[in-house]
Amino acid sequence: MSGATMSETSEVLVSREGAVVTLTINRPRAKNSLNGAVFAGLSAQLAQLRDDDAVRAVVITGAEGVFCAGADITAFDVLRAAPLLGEVAAIHARAMTVPGWINGEDAREMVRTALALPPDAVAVEVGVFMGRSAALISGAFKRRGNGVLVAIDPFDCSGEDYSAPSYAAELRASGQPTLEQAFRGHMRRLGLLDRIEVRPGFSSDLAATWDRPIDLLLLDADHSLDGARAAYDEWIGHLKPGGILILANTADRPHPPGHDGYRALVDGVMLQGGFASVRTVHDFTFARKAR
Repeated sequence: MSGATMSETSEVLVSREGAVVTLTINRPRAKNSLNGAVFAGLSAQLAQLRDDDAVRAVVITGAEGVFCAGADITAFDVLRAAPLLGEVAAIHARAMTVPGWINGEDAREMVRTALALPPDAVAVEVGVFMGRSAALISGAFKRRGNGVLVAIDPFDCSGEDYSAPSYAAELRASGQPTLEQAFRGHMRRLGLLDRIEVRPGFSSDLAATWDRPIDLLLLDADHSLDGARAAYDEWIGHLKPGGILILANTADRPHPPGHDGYRALVDGVMLQGGFASVRTVHDFTFARKAR
């Protein structure tokens, strides 16, 4: 298709030409029948397209000349256990049992985004605290049956002056001796440690030796201007073309002094080119790195 670019997804392919987006169910060997991965992929793509004012029409079709044979009977048990409309809500509800600040539509969008990543995706979260965002992403990977989240944090409650006291207070309230133990405890309770690589350490040290392409990069560490920019510069080169960048604390509102670094990145970097589909959902901004 002239002018179209296909995404690197498996069950649902995406192409765009002008104002028309085509979603292609890509299971030709199963006559494009619907399983959990197809439902999740369609849901995630439609959720993203809903907020894209440049899209005038969405076409859903099937690969290799067959539209869709209906529900895949081999997936009935899975579909009954986790219906499409309840899947995101279930992952979201479990993650909300972990202390943290993301909680609304931005949290649900994070789940949808993780569900729609390519198979065996690599996600990196810089600044995990006790793991609420980690539970959203790794929970989606657990549901998919593939993907890994690399959780990076020094686990010492450090950060810019505005946030550090809150981190220390939350750790005291948890009753855990260290932040890493609190994080691991929550992830173990939710059964998510098999989808997480825990990397204690500072962003700059770990980025310097990083050697894997990244499908999703979430930056939520030092929120100061210098700290946010440093984390971006350290990691953005590892994000694949077409990969997803998520920045925390980016709502277009007044921010406390020294706590506005990620909002500044939205205005000074994301919206200046190099990214597509930039959208702020409540307090987090999502964008796709240009190919």
